[in-house]
Amino acid sequence: MNPKATIIIIEDNPELIYLLRRFVENSGYRAVVTTQGETAVSLAQQETPLMIMIESQLAELNGCQALEALHQNVSTQDIPIVLYSNSSEKRCHSNQGVIGYLQQPLLYQDFMILLDKSLCLQQERHKEGASY
Repeated sequence: MNPKATIIIIEDNPELIYLLRRFVENSGYRAVVTTQGETAVSLAQQETPLMIMIESQLAELNGCQALEALHQNVSTQDIPIVLYSNSSEKRCHSNQGVIGYLQQPLLYQDFMILLDKSLCLQQERHKEGASY
């Protein structure tokens, strides 16, 4: 585990920010939080995160729009994305880069499953890059 690896949280609810930050930090990673979906691409370019967690129902630029913007950018399109929502009905049309969905109430063990999946993807990509 890399204690300096970053997970970006895109959320506008202070209570969920607190909960998700605890999940990330208790797992040994650094949490970077933004409340605005429109900053997703620039923040991901600056931080090069292990994973991005996006609320699919953000007030301004919704999580689905942020997901699309991340997927369209060459430097961020391979970052694993976790979407979460209050509703099981709210799914994005594009699932590019999405490694999983969380429904509220958010549980630490569900977060850990998706974190492990993200780590496995990172290791696979590292091996693929090393073999060329």
